[in-house]
Amino acid sequence: MPLIALLTTQCALAGTAPDPTTPPEAPVQVCTARDLPLRINDTTGKTLELLRAFDLAPRQFQYTLQLIEEQDGIKVYRLVFPSPYNSPFPVNNVVPAEYYLPEEIHGRIPAAVVLDILHGNAVVPRGFARAMAAQGMAAIYMPMAYYNGRRPADRADLRFLDADPNRATQPGMQSVMDIRRAKAILAARTEIDPSRIGISGVSLGGIMTAMAAGN
Repeated sequence: MPLIALLTTQCALAGTAPDPTTPPEAPVQVCTARDLPLRINDTTGKTLELLRAFDLAPRQFQYTLQLIEEQDGIKVYRLVFPSPYNSPFPVNNVVPAEYYLPEEIHGRIPAAVVLDILHGNAVVPRGFARAMAAQGMAAIYMPMAYYNGRRPADRADLRFLDADPNRATQPGMQSVMDIRRAKAILAARTEIDPSRIGISGVSLGGIMTAMAAGN
């Protein structure tokens, strides 16, 4: 099935009036997915106690896709979805991700969530995601909590976290929850094989990969 047909079978186009003064943008597709349950059935003891913090009731949520690039056999979509974690900063609670796909898709393909390094300039994960798409995979580059477009303009997040050392774990918790939601988006898409969804990261992204991989 052609890729555009796959996308439009599960998403609706958002109604927006065109602006005659600017070049037309690709339409925004509004899509629906549902969180995946946390796999803790065989977990006991301290591990179970720690995982309970991530065990949110699965909810249905909406996300949007908009094509922003199509070249060299790769399509890149702007992917925006709400974080399931409610931090004190609204800008941090919306995840501005990117969805990479090969231009030609035959059957269901594997996919991965890709995370950034500590520096956070997105060069490394975008390179990984682009390489995956070039090899026939799908990939979501997902900025972690307080990274890039999720960062409050006045860096109020730093003052908030510095004010109480107990808050230092919150960005990591939120990032893991966001990764699980990104996985749920991939699992719901008809072009993705839900049994072949992975995760990749380098440096801090590697640490977060280890935290999230079992979820």
